[in-house]
Amino acid sequence: MKLTKYLLSAAAAAATVVGAVSSPAQAFSFGPGAIRFDTNTTVDFTFNESHGYFRQRFGVQEIGGAATNLLWENTRSDNNSGANDWQGTCGNAVLNCTASFTFQAGKTYSLFLNAIDNFGGTYALDEAVKFFNAPQAATVLADTRYRNYNTSPNSLLATTAGTNNANPFAGPVLIAFEDFGMRDGGADDHVDYNDFMLTAQARATVPEPATLGGLGVVVGGLVFARRRRVHQA
Repeated sequence: MKLTKYLLSAAAAAATVVGAVSSPAQAFSFGPGAIRFDTNTTVDFTFNESHGYFRQRFGVQEIGGAATNLLWENTRSDNNSGANDWQGTCGNAVLNCTASFTFQAGKTYSLFLNAIDNFGGTYALDEAVKFFNAPQAATVLADTRYRNYNTSPNSLLATTAGTNNANPFAGPVLIAFEDFGMRDGGADDHVDYNDFMLTAQARATVPEPATLGGLGVVVGGLVFARRRRVHQA
């Protein structure tokens, strides 16, 4: 009976330690200017919708390092049509709608949106990006007024200040791009921040199974040793 109590105490203590270890680190910067985490962190990206004239490719660029392509359009829009402000949706313009990227601890990254030409080459767009926390992200994506070409100059995505330090651990963060690709002063001179929209959410850091087992053994040993010293005294 006493041994059972010791094991239960050890299990409870191990669970407490595991909970502390697996909680997400809050030391990070996740915003339009730069992305940086103090621990290796995997972020899941999900494509929502696009309204850009160009065939676009989204990715992550390590500052001074390599670029990684994550999500891209196979066609400029659904069926290559200009309908609904060149609307592109998952399963049509974009076939693979989810991607993950592991940000290495201490390194600084930025996001990019490139245009893909008819020959498969790419060139950088003069883009800008805004970040929004949920549930605002869901509200923006659900409101069709912000997907309409005629009203896009007054879009919420163009007039609402972005979140400079969004928290991807707390929930999905909407990332909304403006490509500035057709600013000719005419009818196409609109800023809507819906040219490429996706969400990002970071995963909490969870120890490897072997590490968890080790924690349980260590904590169990400490509890058992402490109990023995009490009884010997």
